[in-house]
Amino acid sequence: MLDAYREQIAVVSEAGPKVIIMASRALAKVAASPEDYLQVYSTLLSEVDQPVILHWLGTMFDPALAGYWGSDDVAESTETFLGLIRDHADKVDGVKVSLLDASHEVALRAALPEGVRLYTGDDFNYPELIDGDGAHHSDALLGIFAAIYPAASVALQKYDAGDAADARAILDSTRELGKHIFSAPRSTTRPGSPSCPGSTANSPDSKWSAGCIPGAPWSTWHAPSNSPTRPGS
Repeated sequence: MLDAYREQIAVVSEAGPKVIIMASRALAKVAASPEDYLQVYSTLLSEVDQPVILHWLGTMFDPALAGYWGSDDVAESTETFLGLIRDHADKVDGVKVSLLDASHEVALRAALPEGVRLYTGDDFNYPELIDGDGAHHSDALLGIFAAIYPAASVALQKYDAGDAADARAILDSTRELGKHIFSAPRSTTRPGSPSCPGSTANSPDSKWSAGCIPGAPWSTWHAPSNSPTRPGS
């Protein structure tokens, strides 16, 4: 299993993008304890040359990932996850969390080591998570952005310009579409969701980028470090 991960990490690293270590069905099938997950992930993190993104995908998206991080209890799994990140904070750029639980994401976000980003994967609650709570915010790494990229691009440019109210209103206006596209069953998306977004923000300070893998669209945006609406970026 480690060799399979290593091979994929090498391919992505050589191509240039940031590595995202996805949740593994194979690991979920054979792991018997939190220590099994920690052994695999700690080994990989000790070997990577550049910080990576860790992805925690919930059972609402893939039931085969039940018990990930060694427990069916989300609180216990979160402690294991946080322990891994704290032990390897210099090798973790951020974490993408797809649990559709805004309160859990807010608490996890606040507990992350300084410099480790929270990339929201919450396609239901992304407007308030991206907007933040005044102390922290989530960056966007969302499937729904493939469907709403024209609106998302405008919203993110408004955040860059310091117009948080209009930006939030635009994101709020797309929420119902997100709930429809990602309503159960979530292993497939609804007709009308494009697979490859092709829009980029035009702001010279924007760090919006879009990437596409067939069947798995992801878009990511980082707030500029000098943005007054994104403390802690």
